[in-house]
Amino acid sequence: MYCGECKFWEAEKEQSTLGRCRRHAPKTITNGLSEKHVAVTTVWPLTTDQDWCGEWSAKVEVEPGVSY
Repeated sequence: MYCGECKFWEAEKEQSTLGRCRRHAPKTITNGLSEKHVAVTTVWPLTTDQDWCGEWSAKVEVEPGVSY
C-alpha cells in the first residue's frame, strides 16, 4: 500500500519515483521576503513512490470509451 500505487499520487515525470500526493487541497506556504513583501504559493506534499499513509486508495483502471 505505497504512494506509487495510490489513486491520489501523481509522478513528477514518467517513471519517476518522486511525486505529489493530491489527496487533500494543496497547502499554502508564505515566505517573508522583507517587511513589506511576502511570497505566497501553494504546494501538494512531495513523496516517493515507496512512502505511505493511512488514506491510501487503489488506482482504478478505466477502459477508454466506457462511462460509469
